[in-house]
Amino acid sequence: MSVLFARQPIFDRAGQVVAYELLYRSPDHLGQAAGTGVETMASTVIVDAVLSVGLDQAVDGRIAFLNMPRPHLVGGVVELLDPAGVVIEILENLVPDAEVLGACERLRAQGYKLALDDYIPGDPRAELLDHVDLVKVDVMNTDVATLDALVRELRARRTRLVAEKVEDEAMRDRCVRLGFELFQGYFFRKPELIQGHDLSPDVVRALSLMNLLRDPAVPQAEIVEGFRVDPGLTYKLLRMANSAAVGARAVSSIPHAIGLLGRGPLYRWVALIFAAGAGRAGGTKAELLREAMIRARFCELIAEQASARVDSGEAFIVGLFSCLEPLLGVPLLTVLEKVRLAAEARAALTSRSGPLAWVLQLSEAYEAGDWDRVGRIAGAAGVGAEATSQTYLEALAWMRACLAEMEA
Repeated sequence: MSVLFARQPIFDRAGQVVAYELLYRSPDHLGQAAGTGVETMASTVIVDAVLSVGLDQAVDGRIAFLNMPRPHLVGGVVELLDPAGVVIEILENLVPDAEVLGACERLRAQGYKLALDDYIPGDPRAELLDHVDLVKVDVMNTDVATLDALVRELRARRTRLVAEKVEDEAMRDRCVRLGFELFQGYFFRKPELIQGHDLSPDVVRALSLMNLLRDPAVPQAEIVEGFRVDPGLTYKLLRMANSAAVGARAVSSIPHAIGLLGRGPLYRWVALIFAAGAGRAGGTKAELLREAMIRARFCELIAEQASARVDSGEAFIVGLFSCLEPLLGVPLLTVLEKVRLAAEARAALTSRSGPLAWVLQLSEAYEAGDWDRVGRIAGAAGVGAEATSQTYLEALAWMRACLAEMEA
């Protein structure tokens, strides 16, 4: 799932970046916000910057200036954000009626800072001046005499001023003399495009379901509901329960399927399902999926043979998750933030340490054809070289059988 927005820095009088304004960008017009309503733009920026990237990371730990249309201002969307990390910009087309005034008073009482965007002489939002902390002025499109008078009026209210669209050094120096405290514009820096990818809703749902399956305190009714809200996952669950691998037939209810499979195997199947979703894109992704499935099954089988037993189910997850970064197109840590893995599995994935690390290291060595390393790791684990090769072949056969089952 694509993540796309822009940020433009806001500087103080010493030339230090103190904040970033976050701006919508269209995938079809990367340098601008084209053909999209203000509500959609605001919602997209909030989702991409706050939920997908993380607001603190999006602004490098500084303050985020966010444009907020009327429905978001009065409807409670603002209150989903941490007041310590944002300045809410009230747009120029907003009508300051009683509902808006009430929202501003409520937000300021909760610690939010508000700013009037693109303020002009005779602005109909003037009655909001007593309810905001900052006022932004478009200095490029305001003539000198008008700008001087406007600044005198605003400074008399002891309002902090932000100069927008500062295009050259002369304008910056003039704004300093007039008493502006913050500055933004092409003279300092153009908006910087932030692009990336986040987990799709389907993947997030699958990871949430894995969390439910892993927690023994979660009742089966909650797991049933987790499947029920996703028809695609429900269909796959019933397919699994009716497959030849499980050995059952005529399973038609979610509770029956869950009880038949058991939470442990189902946990692994759900992990495989969301990985398979990415692999269906074909091409390189399809090959990455095959490699991930082979590695996961190899890790599971080899763990069952080791002299020092480790959890083979967790070994399967380690093998699968170790391949997710290129398969899903997002950092592994992004995935790990959304799913609760056993500490041993997390250690193996993030630092190649802990009791499951050798399982992953053996798989990687075998895939690389590093036979000396394969021999050392397998020997230390009490698994012979011949058994290792046979296990890899079994994992390969399992991958082919699974894909055939999925495509049937």
